Amino acid sequence: MKRVPAALAIPGLLLGLIAVSLTTAAASATEPAIDSLAAELQAALAALEADPDIDEAAKLASREKYERSLGRLRQAADYAAEADRYREALRTGPERIATLVARAQAIEATDPLGGLELEAGNAALRRELESRRVRLATLQDEGSAVAGELARMERRPVEIVARISQVESSLSETRPRLAALDRADGDDSDDLSVETLLLRAEEASLAQELRMLQQEQRSLAVRQELLLAQRQSLKRETAAAEAVVQRLEQLPVSYTHLRAHETSDDIAYAVFCLKRGGG
Repeated sequence: MKRVPAALAIPGLLLGLIAVSLTTAAASATEPAIDSLAAELQAALAALEADPDIDEAAKLASREKYERSLGRLRQAADYAAEADRYREALRTGPERIATLVARAQAIEATDPLGGLELEAGNAALRRELESRRVRLATLQDEGSAVAGELARMERRPVEIVARISQVESSLSETRPRLAALDRADGDDSDDLSVETLLLRAEEASLAQELRMLQQEQRSLAVRQELLLAQRQSLKRETAAAEAVVQRLEQLPVSYTHLRAHETSDDIAYAVFCLKRGGG
């Protein structure tokens, strides 16, 4: 079994992609921190590239395995970050829900438009109307997005349970294999086999995915309540925006603006006709 040293210089850029310590994420004693495992894999890859006794075909095959394993570690870091977001949602959710409920209750049925003198000129009216239409479209898009997320979350309980079962099954297969490789490697942790490093990356990814799924499951109810409160707030805000747009569309505009497509001579003639009682 070919072994690789783990004490070579580590490229800073690649390590930066996975430079997140997960030792505070309740990892078991058999699960190394993601950053230290990434360092070992990078060292193994560097040793592979520098070894003149390995032919290019073998290097290509091994390189693909190392890069795939580094990808699994990036996944593990992403899972850990997502689990943190779920924990934060569980912690801050009730307060955010209360804020949204209060905001929805405070939204008036109409928007008073402030002290704008829109009748003073058509340019001001057109600008205000366009701005309000853009805002209304944005609110409608946000409402559609919230509705879609609520529909997705309704499916998640069953999906989470199924995925947790799959991940636990994969871990139950991976950990005995890893234990056997650890016994074969012996006590020299600085000289791990390639197979051990690769399997540890797989275990790290699965373990972090499991924690993420568990946090998602625990926070699901409060996140649904948060979306429902957001939807109610958006409904009221959208209704208010629609009322404002309708009011603006009903405001009178000047005769000149209505006939702006005509030439100045046409308009002058039309005004002359009106003064004379014509059409």
